[in-house]
Amino acid sequence: MTNKVLVIVNATGRQAASLARVASAVGYQVRAHVNQKTPPVGQEIEALENVTLIQGSLEDKELVAHLFIGAHKAFINTISWGDEVAIGKSLADAAKKAHVQHYIYSSMPDHSIFGKGWPAVPLWSCKFMVENYIRQVRE
Repeated sequence: MTNKVLVIVNATGRQAASLARVASAVGYQVRAHVNQKTPPVGQEIEALENVTLIQGSLEDKELVAHLFIGAHKAFINTISWGDEVAIGKSLADAAKKAHVQHYIYSSMPDHSIFGKGWPAVPLWSCKFMVENYIRQVRE
């Protein structure tokens, strides 16, 4: 039997909220994390069929570990609330420990690797650091 539990982190963002809507509509049990249940998106996601809303800080190790228990798939979009690199690594570690099979991380490139003198974009370079960490620990 296919495990149809999908974890979505930061579920009120545009990508994540869209995924929550579609996944719940096609029968996935969605475990949607939000930092705050911000209206209207947070309330809309919470009202969807097959969605369990989990509210709290991603710096809370127990919350992070709980997110992935029994899940097969995950969509992660970290944001800059707290130490984004530490949070991204913690999420990756918890998902690996819970044996999540499909882990999608919404990353961005670090422009500084493309050429001498190219500046890093601060809001993106941390995502690239997390992406590289995920690549290292995935197996």
